[in-house]
Amino acid sequence: MAHEKEIIRDTSIFTVARYAAYFFTILTGLVIARVLGPASFGVYSALMLIVTYSQYSHLGLLPAMTKKVPFYRGKKEYDKARETENIAFSGAMIIIILISLTLIIASFFIKNLDEHTINGMRIVAMIIVLQQIFFFYQNHLRVEKKFLMIGKTLLVYSIAYFIFIIILIIRFRLEGIFFALLIAYCIVLFYIFKKEKFKFKITIMPKKIVQLMRFGFPLLTIGIMSIFLISIDKLMIIKFMDKIQLGYYSIATLIAGIILFIPKSISSVIFPHLLERYGEKEDKAHIKNYLFQPTLIISYLMPVVAGLIFITAPVAIYYILPKYIQGITAVKILVCAVFFMSIVSTSNHFLVTINKERKLLLVQPISIVVAIILNYVFIINGYGIKGVAIATAITYFFYSTCILVYSFRYYIHKVVPLIKFFTKTYIPFLYTILILALSNLIPITGNLSRDILLTVIKLVIFIVFSLPLVWLANKKTGVVKTFFDMVISKWKAK
Repeated sequence: MAHEKEIIRDTSIFTVARYAAYFFTILTGLVIARVLGPASFGVYSALMLIVTYSQYSHLGLLPAMTKKVPFYRGKKEYDKARETENIAFSGAMIIIILISLTLIIASFFIKNLDEHTINGMRIVAMIIVLQQIFFFYQNHLRVEKKFLMIGKTLLVYSIAYFIFIIILIIRFRLEGIFFALLIAYCIVLFYIFKKEKFKFKITIMPKKIVQLMRFGFPLLTIGIMSIFLISIDKLMIIKFMDKIQLGYYSIATLIAGIILFIPKSISSVIFPHLLERYGEKEDKAHIKNYLFQPTLIISYLMPVVAGLIFITAPVAIYYILPKYIQGITAVKILVCAVFFMSIVSTSNHFLVTINKERKLLLVQPISIVVAIILNYVFIINGYGIKGVAIATAITYFFYSTCILVYSFRYYIHKVVPLIKFFTKTYIPFLYTILILALSNLIPITGNLSRDILLTVIKLVIFIVFSLPLVWLANKKTGVVKTFFDMVISKWKAK
């Protein structure tokens, strides 16, 4: 792969920074969950869905910018790239401010929610404006390949959020959480303005804004459906179960989300390279390795990450968050399930790069329907959040298989070689599941010292049995050797 060392370096920096930031995010989540309890934590999770969905209020301007700017850079059209960023930023800010005002006004007419929830909604209305600005700068930095700066901003944001959660949550409870989030965004934006010379300029050009929206609308739809796909389980719980069950399940999704950081980091780093590379010749053969190599790396290394979390998370919940013990089974299922969403992260970007967004737009709604049906069947048959987690796992498998077929058929045209490729891709996951199933036969005993010892023994055994996967990943891609060669050379340089 071209730029291999640069990509591995940036991915390593970005991943470490994201995990460092996520460490504080996990601490924040644990504090929120422990202080609020399952019922209020469910309300918090529901309000956070507003924050999550609002990031797509730009009506396609942000993804249009993210795709067009690197493409223009690949063609050396730098003026067009700068103009595109300014137009996209201006249009998105107008939209998000209107949405924020609408939320605030609507909050005064809602009668069936308690005062704390209404206040939380009003604070969220202010948060989404700052969040939109933050996301635009994040994507600008991504286009510029300034992944170290992105990592720093994530770390500043997560530390600030954690500190102000500690200060505000005890006194202000639910409102305190959202005040802390608001302050965290203010701090990180101030940090960006101090460090980053580039400033977006307000450029009101209605025709070009509409053109960007049209270009970005399919990408926006993909983004919305992606969020809907990974949150349909929570929405089904909200509809058919109670907020306590949502609280249990939210812990499971919080922990399972840890696994997605590495594939998201890989795909985030590769995407601008992929777009620039494709912009040079617009030839699929020119970008083949940008699809194959990352997919193989993820297929061999992500099961190892999933296994480490699968073994340690239940014990952590049992002793740190005992009120959430009923969510442990859901945690185990989701930790395994997110492998399927991890493995398609690069394929999603590949299809967008070659302008085959319609493939994603075909698979996503079908997957959402599958998720709704499966969730409904498991819930009405009394399987609870365990059934919801199983339904989610099946949906993720269906989605990932379809996307991988669509992506790799551009290079693997015959059925038999495609089946062989799928076998090689999924075998590491199945191998890991077998090991984890055996380790799961040893339950939590309720004795802290004994459970710590058993967990350490499980981890050691799992790591030993995982070494062949690491070896194979290096044999097929050279990623491990390249990574350590870079670390050693940098250490010697000092």
